[in-house]
Amino acid sequence: QWTMRGHANVDYRLGAIQDAGLADATFDAVFIHFVLHDVPAAERPGVCWHLARVLQPGGALFLREPTAQHGMPAAEVRRLM
Repeated sequence: QWTMRGHANVDYRLGAIQDAGLADATFDAVFIHFVLHDVPAAERPGVCWHLARVLQPGGALFLREPTAQHGMPAAEVRRLM
């Protein structure tokens, strides 16, 4: 939140996207940073579905995940997208 101060058009959310109550096509862009690898593998497809659902048509998903030792294999990240 500290780095986003002064940006009135940024909405910072913390929590499970499935429980956030966000309407479809709410955001131009979604940033998810070092989160997905901590989501249980069985829940990852649903989380990705919700991320796509809240994006406006033509919106962008920015995803950063560790792919080394404690992260996710890059192939799994690509498969989920």
